[in-house]
Amino acid sequence: MKKKLKDYGFLLGFLALGAFLFVQDLCSQLFTAPGNIGDTVLGLTALVGLRRKTGGAKPGGNKRLYIAAVDWFQDQEFPTYADGLAGEITGDIPLLQLPTPMKFIEVQAAYDNTKFNFASKGKVGSQSFEQTITFKINRMDKEAIAFATRLLNVPVVIIARGMDNINYVIGNTESPLELESNADSGAKGSDEKFITFTCKNDGYMHPVLPLADDVVFPVEALPAAA
Repeated sequence: MKKKLKDYGFLLGFLALGAFLFVQDLCSQLFTAPGNIGDTVLGLTALVGLRRKTGGAKPGGNKRLYIAAVDWFQDQEFPTYADGLAGEITGDIPLLQLPTPMKFIEVQAAYDNTKFNFASKGKVGSQSFEQTITFKINRMDKEAIAFATRLLNVPVVIIARGMDNINYVIGNTESPLELESNADSGAKGSDEKFITFTCKNDGYMHPVLPLADDVVFPVEALPAAA
């Protein structure tokens, strides 16, 4: 009888240890996986207060636009959820260096027409960010037509430089932007010809993100003026 009790005690202890290890592993996953309950309901200690800022210029709008095809990047996610938690992107932008170092191209869009936005959507547990960008080229000549043609079926990541001189990254390498174009010839002589490019994409685990001030990225020189 004593031997049986000892055996049962050993078995119960073994089961208790197994249950403890299982719960410990489950809790670890909940508190580390992006978007899981550890980041929402139970992870309240991760929240940080936000102080109001006053003074200083905070102009809207964007003055420069840089575009890179997604296959110009190394095979890694950029930006990441961790960048979103940090509030900005630090470190190098992972562009391919071989066989030729890749560079962003610059697009001189029409003045006062480039804008982006983001919004979080969905129920808790399945929320994600939606990102949108729109810009316009106010001409319909051969260079503009060629630009629209080259963008067809080419997913991209975009950097927009705001009027505040902050560079913002829209899209990411795992869920790149798929730009659509819409050209308008105008109906009368006083109307302008233009091509509008836009993209709305969702499923991001981070919003549009600014680059840290010390992050630089290579840009291909613009073609010579015709």
